[in-house]
Order: sequence, then C-alpha cells, then structure tokens
Amino acid sequence: MSNVLFKSQINNVSKVNETATISAGRKKELIDAAVNCVVEDGLPFNIFRRSGMSNFLATAVPGFVGPHRKTVRKRIAALYSSHMNKLRSLLTQLDFIALTTDMWKSSRQVHYISLTAHVFNHKFEAVPIVLTCRHVIGQHLSTSITRYIKYELHRLGIQPHQVISITTDNGSNIKKATSTREFGQPISCAAHNLNLVVKKGLCLWKEPKADR
Repeated sequence: MSNVLFKSQINNVSKVNETATISAGRKKELIDAAVNCVVEDGLPFNIFRRSGMSNFLATAVPGFVGPHRKTVRKRIAALYSSHMNKLRSLLTQLDFIALTTDMWKSSRQVHYISLTAHVFNHKFEAVPIVLTCRHVIGQHLSTSITRYIKYELHRLGIQPHQVISITTDNGSNIKKATSTREFGQPISCAAHNLNLVVKKGLCLWKEPKADR
C-alpha cells in the first residue's frame, strides 16, 4: 500500500494500527497524565504532537499517540469549570476573607493582575487561595482596577461583608482603587515597603535620564 499512499497517509495508517494495541483504560490514563503535565509545567497544548515528543512517546510507550491540542484544551476547560464550582462552594461558607492584589509586567512587556484570598483553616493555619489572574488590556486606571476586583468577587459569589481587608503595593492607581474601603481595610504591603527602604537606603534607584 505504501506505493499508492502519500507519506502523511502512511504515518496515519501506522498510528491507527499502533494505537489499537493499547487498551481504552490505559489510553485514558496516559491522556490524563499528559493533560496534568501540561497544566503543572505550563507546556504548550500541542507539545505531545511535536516530532521530538512523538518520537519519545513511540519509544517509551509503543502504540500511544499523544493527545491533540484540541483534546488538551477541552480537558483543561472541563477541569477549570469543575475547580471554579468547588471554589464558589467553598468561598460562600467562609466568614472572613482577606485579599491581596498585585499588578506586574512580564519579560514580554505584558501586564497582568492577580487576586488572592487568604483564610484560616480549622487549625488556624493561613491558607492562600488564588482567585484569578488576568491579562491587563488598556490603561491601568484606578477605575479599571476597581471594576476588575468587583467583577471577580461577584463571579465567585463573595459578598462585601466577607471581605475584611485588601493588601496592595503603593502604586497610586491601586491605592486610589482601594481607598473607598469597598474591599475592606486597605493595607500597604510590608515586603514592598521594606524593598523600597532598602533600595533608597542603598541608593539603588534607577539613574535618571539626561533630560531630567
């Protein structure tokens, strides 16, 4: 048959024949493990269909073809939905929640903002819960930050009376967004303050531009 098939068709035929040697239960275990690998290590969705990884899988697990990126995307979407449902159920049962929010810029000059809840368990141990992390689009206005926090709290079912404080850095936009006390008592981050003290105390500030 190889004389009348294209190379891609030959590969597809061989993959179908090889996959048939793996049981359905074993294949599900492998796909679940592959999806967890993508989530935990932050890998591209199509990592298991790349040539190098495909060759490795063919050697390590003969007959197994890694999941397609669409399969990985669907599985992660289902995991996210399940996690959010559990998170909403948990948060509605908590009496008091302290928040922290931060905004930063990645090495690719992309801005992000995060929101984290801090609670105590029955052993009085502090437990941080990451609520959300989003890409910031547009100007970093205080009104935009306020709208973001309100949206996330509403989406997760957190009521205003549950929030007792919010810890932030000293940026003017974030301080203005939390100054209304809609998100509890605003608190300045001690670690950020200490960092500023050390930088200024050791004269580690950036050298000003020539026109300043």
